[in-house]
Amino acid sequence: MNQIIQLFFPFISSLIIASLIIPSWIQLCSKWNLFDRPDTRKHHTAIIPSLGGIGIFIAIMISIFLFGYNSQDTSFHSIAAAMLILFITGFFDDLTDLKARVKLNIQLLAALIVTYSGLRIQTLNGFAGVHELPILTQYGISIFIILFLVNAYNFIDGLDGLAATIGLIIFSIFTVLFHIHGEQAYAVLCVSVIGALLSFLYFNFNPARVFMGDTGSLVVGFLIAICTIKLFNIWLASPVVSFGPSLTIATIFILIFDLTRVVFIRLSNGISPFKADRSHLHHMICRQQFGHRGGTFIMAAFNILFIVLVLPLSKLRFITFLIFCFCLAILLMNSKVMSYVALLRNKITGAPESKMGVDRG
Repeated sequence: MNQIIQLFFPFISSLIIASLIIPSWIQLCSKWNLFDRPDTRKHHTAIIPSLGGIGIFIAIMISIFLFGYNSQDTSFHSIAAAMLILFITGFFDDLTDLKARVKLNIQLLAALIVTYSGLRIQTLNGFAGVHELPILTQYGISIFIILFLVNAYNFIDGLDGLAATIGLIIFSIFTVLFHIHGEQAYAVLCVSVIGALLSFLYFNFNPARVFMGDTGSLVVGFLIAICTIKLFNIWLASPVVSFGPSLTIATIFILIFDLTRVVFIRLSNGISPFKADRSHLHHMICRQQFGHRGGTFIMAAFNILFIVLVLPLSKLRFITFLIFCFCLAILLMNSKVMSYVALLRNKITGAPESKMGVDRG
């Protein structure tokens, strides 16, 4: 009970701080003319204040330093430093639109900082017959996970409320897992993110009054990545690896599938995987005129579905569960199924929703 109470304070702290900063930032954006403006690639028609991630970042940092910072754990120094680097990168990207290669190199630097501090996958505990990993493999796998999830979360930020809703689902599961395993510092980190995202969602849910921007998505995506690595280290350190890895993957599967799908589509069309287009899941869903709210609800429902499936499929091996999730996602998360769902919706409501803009980058 004591530990649960300890999680309440960073959550409330983060919630209140973000709730104070974000509306003030919206007013400053109007004063300083800092808006995300519509253009030929973006579909929103109104000018909306951007860089809402400023409130998220400040709220998280203050809360973890007040309630969860462990000065004895060197990885927390590195996490804070990497968060700051990614925040600054996102800030300038939102203002000046940095080149993809520049952003990727800075993300690589942030990943190197935390992996060098010791937060990396060091063993597979017998998975595929592999135990202790060579040092270069440890860095390679861990850096790949970080870069992948940072960009996956960044890419999914395309509908009002979507990134914040998916983030809330992910960090809620992560909080429970860290609490169960006695990793209180990481549990505090997670509830701090939940408080900040919950406050942000109030201002970002359709119709949005502010956008997260790379200022927030790079930081939150990075925290998803380091929590994922930490959880895998917990599972792999156990003498008997249970369904924990499957639950972790299920929690972030919507990010994994969306980015994998987008990269495959772009490469198949001879396009750079870093070139922005409208091939994301939320674009496909909203082409059926579900709008921002409908698209966010459907994506969140899919996210929860994969988490729930862990229970009846807990006896499946990790790789079998992962393959099953991909097969199910391909079957369900495609334009044909969404068109049938849209048709059913139209029959129930009597008319389709009006199409809404969905692409913000």
